[in-house]
Amino acid sequence: MFSKEKWQKMSLRQKMGNLASEVAKSFYWKNKDKKTADETAQRALELFDLTADDLVKNAGLGEILKLRSIFCDTFFNLGQFNNSEQAINNYFSPFL
Repeated sequence: MFSKEKWQKMSLRQKMGNLASEVAKSFYWKNKDKKTADETAQRALELFDLTADDLVKNAGLGEILKLRSIFCDTFFNLGQFNNSEQAINNYFSPFL
């Protein structure tokens, strides 16, 4: 886990890359190993939160919060948004 201080020192591109990696891992493990999938999803949510905390005074907060909602909706099959795992991974692919 990144400390809040270390996370704040990273560029937005680095943060998005780390977030992209955890999101992709969550979807990868979702149908293979529930425990690992839940752990990676929790880590992704922690990184979403760290990023949101860091962006409170900057542009981009709304986008991160929306992405977090879409990730939760898709990963936990809540059915609120019409998104797919592939669409979310495609969004993040430039950051990898």
